[in-house]
Amino acid sequence: MDCVNPESCLMGARVNGGDVFDNSFSPIDVRFENGKADLSINYADAGAINFTAKADLPNGAIQGTSEAFVWSPHSIKVEASQNTPGRYENGILAKAGEAFSMKLTALNSDGDVTPNFGNEWSQETLQLKEETDAVGSESVRNGTLTNASGFVRVDNGVFSNEGISYSEVGTTQITAYIGSENYLPGYHLAPIKLEVSNNSTQIGRFIPYEFEPLTAEFYGTCTDFYYMGQSQPISLSAQAVNASGNKTLNYTGSLAKAEPLFYAYDSSGNRLADHAVSYDGVWEWTDGVGQFTGNASVSVSRLSSGQPDGPFRNYILGWQLDDQEDGNFYSTLQNSDLSASYGAAELDSANLYYGRLNLQDTYAAMDDVMPIAGAVEYWESGEFYANDADNCTVVDRSAVSLLDESMAILEPTPTSVTLINGLISSPNKDINQLLRWTSSGGNEPYSFIFELDVPDYLKYDWPYNDDEVEDGSDYTDNPQAEGTFGIYRGRDRQIYWRELGW
Repeated sequence: MDCVNPESCLMGARVNGGDVFDNSFSPIDVRFENGKADLSINYADAGAINFTAKADLPNGAIQGTSEAFVWSPHSIKVEASQNTPGRYENGILAKAGEAFSMKLTALNSDGDVTPNFGNEWSQETLQLKEETDAVGSESVRNGTLTNASGFVRVDNGVFSNEGISYSEVGTTQITAYIGSENYLPGYHLAPIKLEVSNNSTQIGRFIPYEFEPLTAEFYGTCTDFYYMGQSQPISLSAQAVNASGNKTLNYTGSLAKAEPLFYAYDSSGNRLADHAVSYDGVWEWTDGVGQFTGNASVSVSRLSSGQPDGPFRNYILGWQLDDQEDGNFYSTLQNSDLSASYGAAELDSANLYYGRLNLQDTYAAMDDVMPIAGAVEYWESGEFYANDADNCTVVDRSAVSLLDESMAILEPTPTSVTLINGLISSPNKDINQLLRWTSSGGNEPYSFIFELDVPDYLKYDWPYNDDEVEDGSDYTDNPQAEGTFGIYRGRDRQIYWRELGW
């Protein structure tokens, strides 16, 4: 046996069950028929070899050498690993576009290494094709490998690449092949190619490199301020991207698990840890883009005690995406500069107030109308002030109710009013545009109590509800007020009243 290419062998061959070694003769049993004999040859390595046979006959010795035979690897073993072992858990190999390591090993049919592969005169290599086949019915597109041909020989029959990356998320099936795509072509006519792509060449799981915000803002007609506990409508979306900033379309279906989290900060970026932030909406991912389906809003709570604090002018709403990888937050939002366990990005900013709606006692002559008076107020420096910036809050007529039997009647129109400069009954409105009481009869003065059902974020600890005291123990009361017919107070814009008919 002689090794042709490579020129030296690292193992012998088996011929008709007997061992044959490089550059030496070994006795082999051969049965000739009609001057010919078939040989069973098994070579467990790769390369080109030939055989020399000789025999000593009565009439002299004979000897002959065969042409070179080529043995190529039977398969290629594919192994993938993290560049930093233990960096990711839960079967994650790498982020999309992030470098990881791969090892390709040339094997014979018994699954053993063919050590001489790579020692040829013109060195053969093992490589990967850039094109891959994404695994799973939910995959939108096949990702590609970068630096797929960057493998170098590190051991007998073993090739390594520590700078390979994959452009998509999920799991993909790759193709390993002999780099020349024709193993030792000088010794045979038909090309000897080897490509391996099957279940054993699937690698992953890959996750997004990070998330890129697309839209992030408060939306609506009233976005300059919000009250604690009030819904703050938002427009929000993000896309999953790889290390090059390209969208990973396969982040969809069961592969897309990230959900939004929200945090509140003051204008200096200090977290308002005592104010819980919740959201209402359904977040979904489609082809790499996550967004709320339909309307969505967040709410920043009052203190758990209900007591007033603030105001927080230019408060910052921060957000983050939890990739649902057991709390590891491997993939996070870009520009997550705000303080949180894994940072947060700014969504938008507005004034944040502790608010309440305060009704005022009102008076009117028996034959006059009595507008409901009151204002939305906010807390600052130990006091409440009318929020003259509130031109948004709406009070419905149906929210007003009498708490005792009375001849007072609430006019049927308007069905609702929008506050102007924080006031329920603006002096700039016509009387018929206000919520107002009239008296249904009688000549004697009388009083009545009425209540306004307000959203939770405008309730307060009023002392007149349920005979309780204003002790800070209950901030869930609706405002109430007393109306009195038969006593005339006058209107702020009226400077003179004259009775006629005398």
